[in-house]
Amino acid sequence: MNKQSLSKINQLLPQGLALHQQGKLPQAQAIYEQVLQLQPTNFDALQLLGVLSTQKKDHLLAIEFYSKALQINPQHAASYNNLGVVFHEQKRFDEAIELYERAIANESKYADAHYNRGNALKELERYEEALASYEESIALAPNHAESHFNKGNALKDLKRFEEALTSYNKAISLKPNYADANINKGNVLQELGQLEEAVLSFNQAITVNPRSEKSWLGLGIALRELKQSEESLLAFDKAIQFKPDYAEAYCNKGLTLQNLRHLDEAVTCYDQAILLKPDYADAFCNKGACLSDLRKIEEGIACVEQAIEIDPQHIHAHWNKSLFHLLSGNLKTGWQEYEWRWDMLEKEKKHTPRVFTQPLWLGEEPIQGKTILLHAEQGLGDTLQFCRYASLVANLGATVILEVQAPLVKLLSNLDGVSKVVAPGEPLPHFDYQCPLLSLPLALKTELDGIPALAKYLASDERKLAHWQSILGEKKLPRVGIVWSGNAGYGNDINRSIGLNDLIDRLPDNCEYISLQKEIRDTDRQILNLNKKIRHFGGAFQDFLDTAALCDSMDLVISVDTSVAHLAGALGKPTWIMLPHNSDWRWLLEREDSPWYPSVRLYRKPTAGSWDSVMSRIQNDLKGIELKTD
Repeated sequence: MNKQSLSKINQLLPQGLALHQQGKLPQAQAIYEQVLQLQPTNFDALQLLGVLSTQKKDHLLAIEFYSKALQINPQHAASYNNLGVVFHEQKRFDEAIELYERAIANESKYADAHYNRGNALKELERYEEALASYEESIALAPNHAESHFNKGNALKDLKRFEEALTSYNKAISLKPNYADANINKGNVLQELGQLEEAVLSFNQAITVNPRSEKSWLGLGIALRELKQSEESLLAFDKAIQFKPDYAEAYCNKGLTLQNLRHLDEAVTCYDQAILLKPDYADAFCNKGACLSDLRKIEEGIACVEQAIEIDPQHIHAHWNKSLFHLLSGNLKTGWQEYEWRWDMLEKEKKHTPRVFTQPLWLGEEPIQGKTILLHAEQGLGDTLQFCRYASLVANLGATVILEVQAPLVKLLSNLDGVSKVVAPGEPLPHFDYQCPLLSLPLALKTELDGIPALAKYLASDERKLAHWQSILGEKKLPRVGIVWSGNAGYGNDINRSIGLNDLIDRLPDNCEYISLQKEIRDTDRQILNLNKKIRHFGGAFQDFLDTAALCDSMDLVISVDTSVAHLAGALGKPTWIMLPHNSDWRWLLEREDSPWYPSVRLYRKPTAGSWDSVMSRIQNDLKGIELKTD
């Protein structure tokens, strides 16, 4: 090349670069091409044209320029890195990683290449390797806020939430107006249950960018978890205002409306989410749950089936499918799908499945001559309902060890078919197999017409029974045990429990009323103290033997859906259970009787409204009760 051409190139390249930096891409491109006319192998012009083509999203041309540049200089790390970015943008992540690694091989301290490699690895869900790349990038460039941010993202994906929080805080300290870091920090704080702090983080992101739909979405979710439903709806509306096609905002708004029992409005939101995003499994799943609450069970099942078709491993959809089938009486499918509860409980951080070296028994292996551990897994009521299966397992020739909640150990110690009853944490004898109590209907292939509905499978302690009968004294009126509320921490308690003030005036005077509750809420305690219509002995209950004996002393038990209702049914006592409109699956649909308990009668709310109709029926039916003599 002559000196005149070289001089011209030396003048053109700075001009082109200046125009490039000013964003005048066509003018810069013309100058770079002029350089190539003078010198087709000019490395700088080829590399800069690669950069410019990448900016213009002309990936094929960018690949051509970078490839030519690398033919001229095969050791140029930046060209490998930049070419990797092009493949990355084309979602050709494996090829991008190979190019980033060639950049690092030529320049080991190339922080950007380590960072980009981490991003590509994260896209492939190779989170541990991505994390290592981000740490390399941070070691080389400690003040690179984006590396700390993406390290936090990798840690979040690995569910190492505390460490992710540290990375997000570091990114924000380096870049105080880092909205995305505040959003993801808020998401991690939600995972950690630090909801008030999550709200602060989302609000900080909104301060930086008031039109950030992701910030408003995160804020709405956090506010919903804080039971601030109205504020939650406002946040979702803001998200939709700034992004009208935001399917996730419609879906989450629907969930808040569903929690508020505005079911028809919730369905409308889910439908809008699905319209915007036809493969939105979460929206189909949530719509299915909403339709179930509206008692449109077949439509609900169709929705969760659609969610599962979209995502075969969708935990909530399988869980809801199990509940819908159990509720509708299709127990075979219901029990099969009910095994998804372990994934569901673990996902919601409510329960960690037990780990045993002994195999799970689901009815496939013969167990004659073997020892099996049957273990409680959920609430007291579930244990009382499903402990009946112990005798059926024993009838298969097995020795049965039963592990149940400590308050139930004495009560269940004489349960038919059980060799030994232990509480969690106590030493376990040798056993060959194990099975959670609520997997026994699956193992024993229970269908609706084959439920082991024993008239009575529990008995109260005779000494406790005599003790409580002496405390109660001579019976002059029919004795009715009352349970009007359950554990306030139960998710559906707002629908299943009744305020004592709403119940007490409905109780006719032809009966004597006994509280079967041990725990009393403060507002109800004041009513009990002022109104002596109900006798209360909660402080005298030592364990469930006392509750069972007092239940057994009644002519009738009236209860909301709590463990005492199951206890009374298992004792064979006439029991009236007051159910909300969206009652639990075990009570099925529309029935006034229960295939689980022959002595139980069900009083259902016809709608999601007040308890008036239920209590009016109970009031009328109580008036017909007469004193029974032994």
